Amino acid sequence: MIPTTVPKLMLAEQQAKALFDAVEKLGLIAAGKFESELTNEIALMAHSRFGVEKHWHKKIVRSGPNTLHPYNGDPADRLIKKDDILFLDLGPVFDGFEADLGRTYVLSDDPLKLKLKSDVETAWQQANTWISNQTRLTGADCFHYVTALAETYGWEFGGEIAGHIVGRFLMSNWHAAIGVWIYILRTTKIYGRPQKTACGDPGSWRCILWTGSGKLERFMSS
Repeated sequence: MIPTTVPKLMLAEQQAKALFDAVEKLGLIAAGKFESELTNEIALMAHSRFGVEKHWHKKIVRSGPNTLHPYNGDPADRLIKKDDILFLDLGPVFDGFEADLGRTYVLSDDPLKLKLKSDVETAWQQANTWISNQTRLTGADCFHYVTALAETYGWEFGGEIAGHIVGRFLMSNWHAAIGVWIYILRTTKIYGRPQKTACGDPGSWRCILWTGSGKLERFMSS
């Protein structure tokens, strides 16, 4: 199952990147529209250009002070302003596989906001390299590494989690239903592995975590 699952997850990730690139090229991210308007525009474009019919998690566009709300927060719809920092967090499903991608944007030349945007991207790549070089890793170790990394750039890590697993569509919901952690938390133990995945194949969920490389599957094997 792994030989076919990993390439499809990697392809889903690449398609998600192409979706974000299209959002930027079309100039959809602009001041003067509500977050909900931008969300709907992206969803319509994703469907028409990429055939996306499902999103495995809620579509998020947050700007200004709304960026401080956690994933599970539900801030009031906000009008995007010309000097805002904002981010998109989308989970489109491609050919039955979950992608998950977020990007930060700055609608001004504010140096501090531009630094944050740059630091987030650089730190992600740094964490990606660190994770890929580990031979054994706990969720807690990963979480603590990421929070410490944020401090080296002069920021405080504000997330409740430091990553999670993706797989076949609805896999995340399936793992939650049987009580298997799919998130990297402050206190998680070694990554759990269910005996069977949603599609009934032992261990076939061992795929992408943080990266599209598939290298993390070794952490989840016995």
